[in-house]
Amino acid sequence: MSSPAIRFDFKRFALLLIFSSIFFVFSIPCPFKIVFGIPCPTCGITTAYKALLNFDISGAFRANGVFYLAPLILFVSCIKKGPLWRDVILIAMAFVIFIYGCMRIMMTLS
Repeated sequence: MSSPAIRFDFKRFALLLIFSSIFFVFSIPCPFKIVFGIPCPTCGITTAYKALLNFDISGAFRANGVFYLAPLILFVSCIKKGPLWRDVILIAMAFVIFIYGCMRIMMTLS
């Protein structure tokens, strides 16, 4: 019995890529940080990728230590439902980002 073919949602991928590009190009500040005054788990991702474009790898990790998960989440989330590993990977990456975000918030508040 063969496994079902993995299907990719190109429309969702394009929309998410456009949305992300708007934040990148126009340097839109984080709404969460504006409202609550503390960084969200994804704060610094735009800064990280701008540093990466300048070949500043350490600066990218200083801006956000889990910036490398963003394109993985974007890609995996666009795989249409089917394989169980898709959900497991998304939950694991979300957990890592959540824990990292909590650590950043605690460091900000102390």
